[in-house]
Amino acid sequence: IAHTKPEDFLHIVELNVRSVFLASQAAILHMRDIHKGNIVNVSALDSEVPNITQIGFGTAKAAINHLTRQIAVQEARHRIRCNAVLPGVTATEALNEMPADFHDLVLHHTPIPRFATKEEIAEAVMYFASPTSTFTTGQLLAVAGGFGMPTPLFSDKLDQLEGR
Repeated sequence: IAHTKPEDFLHIVELNVRSVFLASQAAILHMRDIHKGNIVNVSALDSEVPNITQIGFGTAKAAINHLTRQIAVQEARHRIRCNAVLPGVTATEALNEMPADFHDLVLHHTPIPRFATKEEIAEAVMYFASPTSTFTTGQLLAVAGGFGMPTPLFSDKLDQLEGR
C-alpha cells in the first residue's frame, strides 16, 4: 500500500466495481418487471484472502462480494437471487506466464495441490445459474482447492509428513 499510486488503486477499484454495479442495476430493473431473476457475479479468492500484491484488485473484489450480498438481501422479495463465485489460481494462459516458483509456492499451500480448470469455475457459475440453487442467495463460493483455508503451518507439517 505504501508504494501504490492512489490513482492506480482507484482506477482498478472503479473499473471492477462499476462494471458489476451497472450490469446488476440494469438486470435488476428488467428482472423486477418479470418478478424473477438470478445474478451470478465472479469475484476472486483475493477478496477473502489478502494478497501481498494487487491491493486494488482484492479490494475491488471484496466490494463485489458485499454488493452481491446487498443485492441478495434487497432483491429477494422480488424473487431475484444473487451469488458469487470466487476463483483461486486457475489454469489459464495468464498462469503460463507466471514463473515456475510461483506455481510451486501456490501448490505448496493448496490442500488440493493443483490449479482449478476453467471448466471447474464455469461449473460453479452454472450451479448458481441452475434450478438446483433456487433457494440459495447471497453466497460466496470459493473454487480454490482450499487455498487460504488452512493454518500457515499446514505446509510445514505437510513437508514433515512427506519428508521434505
